[in-house]
Amino acid sequence: MDHDEKVDEMAEMTPAAEESVEDPPAEEGPEEGGDEPSEESPSEAKASARPATSVDELELSLDIGAPAPDSGEAAEAESSVSREDQLAAQLESLQAESDAHRDKWLRAMAELDNFRKRTRRDFESSINLAKASVFRQLLDVVDNFERALATVDAEAESTDFVKGVELIRDQLLRVLKDNGVHRIEAMGRPFDPNLHEAVSQIETDEFESEHVAQVVQEGYQLGEMVLRPAVVVVSR
Repeated sequence: MDHDEKVDEMAEMTPAAEESVEDPPAEEGPEEGGDEPSEESPSEAKASARPATSVDELELSLDIGAPAPDSGEAAEAESSVSREDQLAAQLESLQAESDAHRDKWLRAMAELDNFRKRTRRDFESSINLAKASVFRQLLDVVDNFERALATVDAEAESTDFVKGVELIRDQLLRVLKDNGVHRIEAMGRPFDPNLHEAVSQIETDEFESEHVAQVVQEGYQLGEMVLRPAVVVVSR
């Protein structure tokens, strides 16, 4: 076969091949009058079912698997606020309890301080009462010394005997003073019924009215306690 015959044969075969490519044989449908549909290949069934499965999985993950983004934050914020309220209430309760205990402590300290002062005062008063009984008896001795010296005339004042009596009187007064006993100042002072005992009144221009014009007997005190009031004569 020469070259020209081969070219002609190829030209005749080319249209037939084109027809086979462009017009593929149509798929045969089901037989007329058949009840069963045509079967699909496994690859075609898998390809047709895959998109539906992906959508279902996406919807399921959105509806069930992922909670609403705001619900957790809202719950956490509510829990935080509730906890803060509880701590604030607890702090307020503890502060009130602390204030109550502090008030009780202050009251107890004040009562203890008052008790100590009262006990000290009662103790000192008891001691002074015990001393007062002895001091009153000694004051009678002092009065006797005063009376004895008052009867001495001018000539006998310089004798050793009178000087000895004066020394004994002064020593006794010094002992009383060292133990808290002091004489009540009365001469020329306004009359005070708490310190003075008036026995009479006199008319005088030397002192103002209601003042002590004369001391009949000296009075003495032990601290604030009057051992014996001063017996006085008051001016009008």
